[in-house]
Amino acid sequence: MQKNDEPVVVEAAATNTKRVWMHTDYVDWWATDPNVSATIHYFGGSSQTTWPGVEMKYDSKNELHYYDVPIDTTKVVFARARRSDNHVWNQTVDIQLETYTNEYRYEIWNETVWEDNNKYEAVAFTPKTTTVVTNLADSIDTREKACSEASANNAVNTYNAMSTFEQSQFNSLELEGGVTGLQRLNYLRNFYNIPTPLRAPDLSNSRRDDNAQAVFALTIGGAGLLLLGGYSYMNLKKKD
Repeated sequence: MQKNDEPVVVEAAATNTKRVWMHTDYVDWWATDPNVSATIHYFGGSSQTTWPGVEMKYDSKNELHYYDVPIDTTKVVFARARRSDNHVWNQTVDIQLETYTNEYRYEIWNETVWEDNNKYEAVAFTPKTTTVVTNLADSIDTREKACSEASANNAVNTYNAMSTFEQSQFNSLELEGGVTGLQRLNYLRNFYNIPTPLRAPDLSNSRRDDNAQAVFALTIGGAGLLLLGGYSYMNLKKKD
């Protein structure tokens, strides 16, 4: 692996968030009308949206709508809002977020289509690895793909721009070579002397204890650094 002398571009880190998942299989008409959007209104923390909130995103791997809300958000309301003027056709009751909200999906259901305050149930589940996380892992999974400072720097910036939820997924994702995503990224930062720090995500909304915070403070050199990156079998070399 040859060192590339291209400059490092530092991008602003995102703020800590937590992911709220919405499940609409029981009321599929919530998300099938192109003239209506599924929105989320969040509140109860240091910031909140203006009713009826913001349009939710969709994750194809988990087949769920989602939105990353500020870390201190305590309540949300889901709604169906007409795109042209934000007129609300349907909405849920106020939803108190679960402690480990990253690992819950809020299943919406009702008894009649035009019921004003749709009911819900918080159901625990194990989220699948998102496409964003998989793409980042794939970009540094071989010597050839990570064989330049520019590629490594791009991986660092991509990681720092990801949501807290996806950073947490990447941190504990097992890669080839017996390392996690976070360990490999730390290796690349050290290998290329990239000054951009990795943003340590707030893991309080996940049950998993992957010791990610400890890894951020870990300093590794020499052979240990190569082993940490999982590239030790590739006979890597860097020009001074």
